Amino acid sequence: MSEPKEKIDITYLKETFLECPVCLEHFNQTERRPHLLHSCLHAVCAQCLQQLLAKEGQSQVTCPLCRQVQKLSGNAKSVPLDCVRYKLVECLETAEEEYALCIDCSDGNKAESTCQDCSLNLCKECTSVHRRHRLTRDHIITSLHNSVQHLPRPVVKSHFCPQHKRHLLEFFCITDDTVCCLSCSILDHKGHTFEKLEDVAKMRTQELETAIQIVQGHAGRLRNMIMTEENRKRTFQQSTETAKSCASQFLASLECALKKREGQIYEVIDKRSKSMMSVAEKNIEAANSSLSMIESKMSYFTQAKKRADVVALLQMYPSIEKALEVSLGQDQCQPESDEAGVTFIPLNGSLIQTLLSEVGGVTTSTDSTHHTDKHGLMSLMNKVCDAASESLGRKELLQYFKQKADALESETCKTCLTRKEPTTLQCGHSICEACLFVKEQWMCPVCKTGNMPPGEMITTVIPDGLPGNRKHDTIEIKYVFQDGIQTEGHPKPGTEYHGETFTAYLPNTFEGQKVLGLLKVAWKRKLTFQIYHDPLGLYLLKYCIHHKKMKVTNTNTDDSYPDRNYLGGVQMKLAELGVTEDSLK
Repeated sequence: MSEPKEKIDITYLKETFLECPVCLEHFNQTERRPHLLHSCLHAVCAQCLQQLLAKEGQSQVTCPLCRQVQKLSGNAKSVPLDCVRYKLVECLETAEEEYALCIDCSDGNKAESTCQDCSLNLCKECTSVHRRHRLTRDHIITSLHNSVQHLPRPVVKSHFCPQHKRHLLEFFCITDDTVCCLSCSILDHKGHTFEKLEDVAKMRTQELETAIQIVQGHAGRLRNMIMTEENRKRTFQQSTETAKSCASQFLASLECALKKREGQIYEVIDKRSKSMMSVAEKNIEAANSSLSMIESKMSYFTQAKKRADVVALLQMYPSIEKALEVSLGQDQCQPESDEAGVTFIPLNGSLIQTLLSEVGGVTTSTDSTHHTDKHGLMSLMNKVCDAASESLGRKELLQYFKQKADALESETCKTCLTRKEPTTLQCGHSICEACLFVKEQWMCPVCKTGNMPPGEMITTVIPDGLPGNRKHDTIEIKYVFQDGIQTEGHPKPGTEYHGETFTAYLPNTFEGQKVLGLLKVAWKRKLTFQIYHDPLGLYLLKYCIHHKKMKVTNTNTDDSYPDRNYLGGVQMKLAELGVTEDSLK
């Protein structure tokens, strides 16, 4: 039974499926037959295909829609005809003209009906024969007028063998992966494996559906990527506007700073100018006063010279001479200062211009707070150093940088090399709290020195053997600590801790003497004891290195002898603290 007929929008079908993307003309059965591009499954008409080949050469053709390139082994004839589109074109042209010839007879009669099962147009006589024949009597035959109103789904067409024109293609050769007719199966495919067309088509359809599902998954991922990129584009647009706004505000702040500096410079210029003009006015006023007095004295001398007799002139001589001497003593013809006026000096101008040319930056990083252009920064530092050396001098500049480096050194953790408000230990090294927490808090990880409070280490040899070493004397070690106040590096600086006297023992053997030497090095490095906070709230002292505190006990404990592994174990612990045989040299 054939599928029920479904009416299709022919106009939409023509515009979306049966139109050449190059010339925008509809496909037909003559000069604009549709040819399929296997690389993308798009189709172009025969005329446009020839033009594309002539433009690109005979070895390839580029799809005008998706720009996929299809390699060709020959000319335009090597591009296959699109059977699906071609059959649709045939059906549409028949529907538009409502005229078709009978395919089943050679008289060229006008077709009046269509067999839906055979997809054949039949005249009146052939229709009658078709209905009576035992092989076709069950086929569905409709009038040609009703048939052309609906396109068949799927498009059914009788396919004939290209070698045997009157034989239908009925078999599928599995061996050669091709369709063939009965004659071909006997002559050209002898001994091959054959399957029904329907079975192979069903299997291939399933394979294609599986591939389509995979492609659909890929298409879904592409759609998600497109959506993500669209969101990124919107984010980029917003960030662009934000960046421009921030840059504008920042540059506006620089402009305000320059304007403020301009006002400050103008104020200083006016102040200096006013001060200098005031001095000049005072000098002018003083000179005018002196000049007036001199002119008065000269006028008096002129009159006395003319009017006075000899006696009067001699009598007035002392007074006139003294007045003239006073005038000479008030000679202020030279200005108090050689200042020529107020001059603007572009101090650090070239440096500021250089800094302004490098100020601000653009980054695509999400964390812009930690972005640093190291190369640009070093270049600016070189320019700053060059400018500073001209004003300060090389020696002063080196001294400044040394002080700055020392300050940074004291503020930098010696373990992780970060500036995290480090604690300065008794050895002088600075360690941050995080590194102190990870490392031994009582020992500097840099120089391997501890924070043991001051005390005294006393060693004596007593003529008594230890269990397991009865043939050798015993080394007695006493550690004496007085009560004191905790300092920097201790658990609670400024708080009292309680002192105590500790006693430990070693065999006076070669190995024991070596361990004693290592313990003395550890004592000098303040690694032997540390202050701790006990559960009762007191701050006491405890060993950081395992010692044998008793010579013998009734029970076998870690604090007494015999213990053949002790000397080796304590040396391993000392090595962990950086105290090795090399320390004895």
